[in-house]
Amino acid sequence: MGIDNDNKNLRQRLFAFRNGPVAEQLRKSGDPHDIIFGCLLPDMAQIAKDFYPNPELAQVLWNDKRHRECRLIATMLYPPELMDDAIAMQWCRDVENQEVADILCLKLLRHISCAHQLWRELVQEDNDLQQYLGYRLLLNLLQNHKVQPTQEIYDTISSRMKNASAKLKPVLNQILEEV
Repeated sequence: MGIDNDNKNLRQRLFAFRNGPVAEQLRKSGDPHDIIFGCLLPDMAQIAKDFYPNPELAQVLWNDKRHRECRLIATMLYPPELMDDAIAMQWCRDVENQEVADILCLKLLRHISCAHQLWRELVQEDNDLQQYLGYRLLLNLLQNHKVQPTQEIYDTISSRMKNASAKLKPVLNQILEEV
């Protein structure tokens, strides 16, 4: 089986798990994707288990920015040990909404070797979504004991909270609870 065949089979499986009410709710809440099947994350995770982790397939799926489920399942199919810092940063810059940011951190970024460096770079970005992604990654690393809570982190997050956007405040509060 080649990448094209795997891509086709995976998309067929996603289509079979479509959920109209979920898709409609996502559209109403402003999801930016043109194609939304409304697949639930546990269903996507189960589908991903049936495919061998493959960076080429994951990249093809990630590049389909129009399709919500392709973007999300790509994070489950990219082998973390093969993702370098340049690819990780490119994927981070391609993130289009908080859902994709959350799943990218949860399913992939927290497992890559450059995760510590990556979250520090992302929180320095001018873009709110990039900052959110960086703080979300930090939260995942704290929760999985891959980053130890420190006074420096606490002080940094506390000072950032004062001018944080509505998008950032919830994740910053969660980090403060972990530290």
